[in-house]
Amino acid sequence: MTRNGVAILDSTVSGRFSEVAFEDRAVGLTVPAHEADGQISLPAIDPVHVVGMFLDADPLPLEPEKPVRIVLRSSRTPRRLTIYLRR
Repeated sequence: MTRNGVAILDSTVSGRFSEVAFEDRAVGLTVPAHEADGQISLPAIDPVHVVGMFLDADPLPLEPEKPVRIVLRSSRTPRRLTIYLRR
């Protein structure tokens, strides 16, 4: 996914992402159900700006390297990814 010619989201998870919102203080999207493990990369977000990341209510670890990457285990149901930012 790109915005103004800049890559903002890349994923190995296939399916339709929904409720996608990139805002100043938060990024949110619903990850579709998927049979295989995968990942989401957010190259436009610097990890130093991330306050917290959650998949549904579960906190996710954050590595300091760029880009921000989220490893996703297979899931039979859609899940909500939320990333809180400081700007």
